[in-house]
Formats: sequence, C-alpha cells, structure tokens
Amino acid sequence: LQAYSNTHASAERLRALLAEVAALPGVSGLCLGTRPDCLDVDSSQVRLDILAQAGLGFVQLDLGLQSADDAVLELAGRGHGAPVFARAVRAAAARGLCVCAHLLHGLPGAKPDDLARSVEFLNDLPVAGVKFHNLLVCRGAPLAQEWQAGGFVPPSREAYVDALIHALERLRPEICVE
Repeated sequence: LQAYSNTHASAERLRALLAEVAALPGVSGLCLGTRPDCLDVDSSQVRLDILAQAGLGFVQLDLGLQSADDAVLELAGRGHGAPVFARAVRAAAARGLCVCAHLLHGLPGAKPDDLARSVEFLNDLPVAGVKFHNLLVCRGAPLAQEWQAGGFVPPSREAYVDALIHALERLRPEICVE
C-alpha cells in the first residue's frame, strides 16, 4: 500500500483493511507507505500495534523523513520534525516492524550536505532500508511558482549524484538501499 498516508483511516477501518490483505492468497507480507506523524505513537490506539498484530508475517513501513533538518522540514510544511520520525522508527522496530526511510535531496533551505547529514541521523536508528529521491517540482505547486519567479533553484543532476555518492559513503552497511 504505497503513496500517501495509509494510516489515516480509523483503527477499525485499518484492522479491516489489513484483514482483507492477509486473507488474499499468496500474501507473505506488506509494505505500507505512511508518515511518522500518522502512527499515533503516543496514544492508546497505536496503529503500530494494529500493523504488528495483523498476521501478515512481514510488515515494512515506508516512512517519509525527507530531511533530518527540522528547519527544512518546517519550510517544506511536513507537519513533523526529525524527533517524531525517530520516535516512530523506534516504536515500529520495538514491535518487529521494518522501516524504510525516504530521503529527499534538494528541498528549499537545505544545505548541500543535507542528504549526508540525514543519512548520519538514520545510521543511529533501527531502520532496515532507505530510498533516495530527487526533488520534483510539480506544475502548479507553490514551489513551481517560486522556481518560475527565480526564488528557488533545484539542484542539478550532477549535484544530486554528488550528494547521493557522499551520502552512500556514510550509510551504515546494514541498511538496504531500495
């Protein structure tokens, strides 16, 4: 279940959906995309418990961090900071769930070494995998307007590749690059 936050539904709806998935023939696991601030880590209705008890064998959460720099996350309107991501990863791992972190290079306000610093942040967390993304400026989005007005310059392909190489050199070897 990829794209968007798949844990927005009520706890009852999430349980029902996971039961449907578990009942499908040949299902041996689930990868679910969501946000770290959509897991109710601090409440009694913890969606992580629902995921861990779904009877799916293997469950991987794809969690968007994007950057470990809280100022960059705030500027991007992410709705969470790096500490919320870290808390969600630790809570998921404590329940036997795998986490694949998503990092995004080129966000406004990010320094050139943001991707490497974000990898170093991940290295201290129980993440199983990471996906690296380059920034896509979508037509009609506020960032596109800023770019067209000259207020934002996305990194070049060469800058992205250099940042990615620099980050990969620092990545803990046990973390799978997806």
